[in-house]
Formats: sequence, structure tokens, C-alpha cells
Amino acid sequence: MKNKMKIISIALAAAIMLSLIPGTALASAGQYVSFLVQPTLVYDTVYDFTEGLARVSRDNKYGYADKTGNIVIPLDYEWATGFNDGIAWVMKDEKWGIIDKTGKQIVGYEYDGYIGFNNGLCVVMKGSWYDGDALYGAIDKTGKVVIPVEYEWINWFSSSGVTVARKNGLEGVIDTTGKVIVPFEYDWIEFIYDDFEFLLAVKNDKYGTIDGTGKEIIPFAYEYISWFSEDGYAVIQLGEYFTAKYGIIDKTGKITVWLDGYKYIGNNLSEGLLAVGNDDDKYGFINTSGQVVIPPQYSDISWFSDGYARVATGDEWPFKWGIIDKTGKEIIPLIYDWIYGFYYGNELAEVELDGRYGLLNKSGTLVLPAIYEWVNLYHDFGTIFIDEKHGLIDKAGKVIIQPEYEWIDGWNNVDGVIIMGKDKKSGLMEYATGKVVMQPGIYDYLWWIGNSFAVGVTGQWPNDKYGMVNKAGETVLPAEYDYIGYFSEDLAWVQKDGKWGIIQPSNTPLAAGPLDGAANWALRDLEPALAAGLLLESMYGKWAQTTNRLLAAEAIVKLIEDISGSTIDEIAAEKGFDLTDTFADTSDKNATFLKAAEISNGMDGVNYGINENFTRIQMVVMLGRIAEKIFDMDLSEFETGSDAFNDLPNWLVTTGQDKYVNWAKAAGVTDGTGAGQFSPNRLLQNQETGIFAYRAFGYFTK
Repeated sequence: MKNKMKIISIALAAAIMLSLIPGTALASAGQYVSFLVQPTLVYDTVYDFTEGLARVSRDNKYGYADKTGNIVIPLDYEWATGFNDGIAWVMKDEKWGIIDKTGKQIVGYEYDGYIGFNNGLCVVMKGSWYDGDALYGAIDKTGKVVIPVEYEWINWFSSSGVTVARKNGLEGVIDTTGKVIVPFEYDWIEFIYDDFEFLLAVKNDKYGTIDGTGKEIIPFAYEYISWFSEDGYAVIQLGEYFTAKYGIIDKTGKITVWLDGYKYIGNNLSEGLLAVGNDDDKYGFINTSGQVVIPPQYSDISWFSDGYARVATGDEWPFKWGIIDKTGKEIIPLIYDWIYGFYYGNELAEVELDGRYGLLNKSGTLVLPAIYEWVNLYHDFGTIFIDEKHGLIDKAGKVIIQPEYEWIDGWNNVDGVIIMGKDKKSGLMEYATGKVVMQPGIYDYLWWIGNSFAVGVTGQWPNDKYGMVNKAGETVLPAEYDYIGYFSEDLAWVQKDGKWGIIQPSNTPLAAGPLDGAANWALRDLEPALAAGLLLESMYGKWAQTTNRLLAAEAIVKLIEDISGSTIDEIAAEKGFDLTDTFADTSDKNATFLKAAEISNGMDGVNYGINENFTRIQMVVMLGRIAEKIFDMDLSEFETGSDAFNDLPNWLVTTGQDKYVNWAKAAGVTDGTGAGQFSPNRLLQNQETGIFAYRAFGYFTK
């Protein structure tokens, strides 16, 4: 085969390298955001936008900037809040007042504290809560005093437009005009489920209930009345301690039953049932009429939720746990060290058996064996943990990903994408399939900031840097910022070189720099590779994403053409390769060439696996076969039986393909991943694919 090695002119290489220098024509922002304001603003602190304005400060003075970053309300205040319904609280001389969005003063600086507006009023305070001389009142949004500042406490106004207040040490109820609805004669008042027509109260140390006018419903005769259940029942206590009587009462004051003969009585009813215990320290449930529904027979019990309760048996701790329904039917046998589940709509329960955790269904079948150190269930999926590694399961308990990650954040997801970590780096993964969206590699930590974006930080303070990716794992802003804030009102603050800018989401990707998003450790190889024209443009700005098999085929074919100076059609003609024998799942020319050249047999000889991810071992094996099949090299000297790395899989060694890894190590194509390991099954990132191609090019053309 004729050798037409590609030669890059020094002038061309210099021109390409120049484009990487800050200040050239390449855009400084990443994809899917645009800059409203470039990082040019000088502030000490900035805060989220509210109603189009953001608090900012300089030299411990606060004011407000608009969406262009310009100061529209001067930095004259000792402190300031965000705007809400056109007004904001600001502080001068340690007193609070109110301004509007033009900076006009609405309320003078006369208050020592406040509770935010609701129902058109704001509770304000004069005096010091710490010194005990604080008094409360309420003003409207014009600053008019609606409720005089004369109360020892005023609570948040309910949806009914009333609230509990305290005066002269006693509590009553007032409305938003300041009118006294319930007189100030109670030790304590509590709304029940925000129901103004029914209030639980204490008077002269006795519990009772009143309606919204103060009319007594349940007399103030009880030492205790529990919170009322949703169906209108509560537990009452009459008398003190050992002489006390307990019963169940409804909201009309009717005592449905006095409870005699029980050593223990629960504090609240759940789903119409009350926990009780006898002198033998056995527990069961009765209904609101006092009838025994589930006889006392258990060593411990929980409340009912969604029709199920946990129960335990045993003479001493630790007990054995199971689950019963409201009829007392045993749903899950009492054989587990701990059990939690079937609550809040979950169809599975977490169980502990001999110190290990698993999942079982309502039939009592272990759908996930109890072999894990921990199991967590979320809404649509779960996580498993063993040997300091986390894995992924679906909501039916099926293992999607075996434990291999150092962490998985199951509490937060954006459109099915969650954050996970490996090798002390964070990445992104689809929880439904376990597909890696962004391989860990750049960021030490990631967190969601709104608008389907995640911010990542790399490095240690004070030298750490922030970047941004979208839910597809694409780099939005490279890791070169001092700080990136959360989105509010579709705006976020970013800081670079000590100066602040403002970004907004954009449906039109900005032109990203070719190496935006690449890790610092990768740039040493990627910069000269870019200058030599060896990188795929489809990988630009996506270096942290995993390489799928179809993209890998494109990269490998480009490498072959770059090395040889020939097209794959020319190579196939010279070598006699049959380019008509395609894979079943793709007719892609690159994949077909690799099959014809015996560089890749696909996933199973029939399908190439166009959407499957690509691993480090697959890359090195293909590079070794390029040496043999395209460039007629003899790699038999690398069949040494002494492998370059200590973590190669047995199948690789028994099939003799470890020679490709040994060759790649000797050729300088790979140095492994550290500690004598190659990490053969680790998914390949685009930046690693580019590095392998660059180093292989250097080896074949030296």
C-alpha cells in the first residue's frame, strides 16, 4: 500500500493553535446559554433576580441592579431583601423600611423586624425579641398601620384571613382589620388543619376546643387533647398521671368511648385506628368505638399509612418485623430485622435480614435479595449500596446497574437524569436505563441549578473553578469561572476573574471553542491533536460525554485515513475488503469497513450496536488490530504472558488479545489509569478517544 502520510504545515498548525488563545474569535461561552452581560461588573456579592431586579453589594452597602447589570437603586442600604409584589424591605441605621422598584420610600425606617407579607399585611416588630420587649403589629403595602403595634406576638395569617395573637400573656384571634374575633383569654390556641371554624386551645391549663367566634365546643376539662385525625377524632386525657382516664372524642365533643384496661394508649389515631398496649407490653389497635380490631399481641407497632402498619414480635430487642393490613391480616411475615415500606404509594418494602437489605413486594416475595448494605427507594427508581459502591435499580427492584459508583444522588433529578460519581468525579446518568450521559472526569461535584442545567466545580478552594453542563451532558460553560449561581427568572450570575456577568438560557447553541469542556489533564494531548487536524468536529465541546460505538467507528476510520493518507475505499480496494457485507442494525460505511477489515465484529457478529457505549479495552483492541490488519505489523512479541496491567479480564488473556494492551503500553498509546491498572471496562469519554487517536497517530507516523 502506498504511503501518503498526512503532513500539516507549520503555518496551518500555528493558525489553529492561535484560535485557542483567549481573546481570539472563538466564543467564550458554551452552548445553550447566552450572555446578557459579559463578566465586567464589579460587586462584592450578588443575589437572585426577583421581579427583574437583583440585590447587589459593594463595600457592605446594598442596592439593586437590573437585567443589564446597571444600578437602578443606589447602594445606600445596610441590608436589603428581594422584591415581592413590587416592594422590598431595606435597612438604614439598623431600622427597617420599605421601598418600591423605583427606590421610592413607602415605609419609613422605624421597625426592628418584620415577618413577610401575606393576605395583604406584613407583621412588623418594634423592640427586641432578645431583650423581651418586642411588640408586634401589622401594616399594609402602603405602610398604613392596620393592626397597632401592641401585641406580644402575631402569627402568620391563615387562608381564612385570621391569625393567633398574644396580649398580656394570653392568646386570642384577630382578623386582617385588627378586629378581635376570639377574646384574649387562652393560654394557647392552634388552628386544626387551617380550619378557622375549629380551634384547639388551652385555658387555665386545660384543653378544649372553640369555634371561630370563641364559642366553646369541647369543654376545657381535659389535661390533654391530641391533634384531630382527618376523620375528626382525637385522644383525650382526663386527670393526672396514674389516675388519668383516656378516651376518644369527636369534633362535636361526643366521647365515643372511655379506654379502660390499657397500659399504653397512642397519642394520635391513624386511618381510624388507635394503638393500645396491655400489661404484658403487647400492642394492638382499636377503632373509634373502642372495639378491638387487632388484639394486643405485638412487641412493637407503628401507625397505619396507606392501609399498612409495621408490627414486631419477640421477647427482647432486636425484634422481628413484618407488615399487617387494617384487618390484622399478615401481609409480610414477621421474620425481618427491620422493615419499611408500602407507604406513600410504594409497591415495595425495604427489609433488613441478618444485617443486609433487600426489597420485597406485597406478596412477600424478595424481588431484590437481602445482600446489600443499604437500599433506598425513590419515586421511580432506587439505589443499592455494597462494598462502598452504589448501583441502580428500577421501581420493581430489578438491578439496572450493579454497584460501581462512589455515590448516586437519588433525591434530585432533571427529566430522568441524575448525578453520580466515580473516581472522585461527578457525572450524569439516566436513572431509567443506567445509560451514562456524561462520564465522570472533569468535575469533583455537580448540582442542579434550574432550567435543566447543572453546575460543576473542579479543584480545591481558593483555586476551584466552576463550569456548566446541560442534562444531555454537553458543556454549556467551560470550567473557568470563579462562581456560577442558580437560575431565577431565567437569569443567573457568573463570576470570572473577580467580575460578574449575567447569563440566560438560549435555544440556539453558541459557537463553542473546539476544546471547551475538556479536562485540564486532556488538553496536553488534545491541543496538538486539534492543531494537526486529528479530532472529530462532532466531538467539539462534548469532551466529557461518552463515546458511542458509531462515533468510535468514525474516529477510528479517520485515524486510519490520517495515518495512511488514503481513503477507506482505496484501502479496501488494495486489501480486497468486501464493503457490501453490512451489519444488521446499520449500513454505516465506517462500521462496514471495520467489519470487512476484521477490526471489529460488532456486538455479536450480526449487530454493530450503534447506540452502545464504547470502553477502553474495545478501543485498544481495535487499535491493535489496525496495526495487524491495515499496516501488516506483527504483534506476536507482545504475547509475553506478562501483562502490562494487573486488572485485565480473564477472557482477554485466554483469547490472546491481551497482546493488544501490552503493545499499546509499549507504544505509548496508553499509560493506564494509575496504580498499575488499565480500567478495561470503563466507558470511554470523547476526550480519551481523541487522546488514543493522537497517540496512535504519533506511533504509526514516527
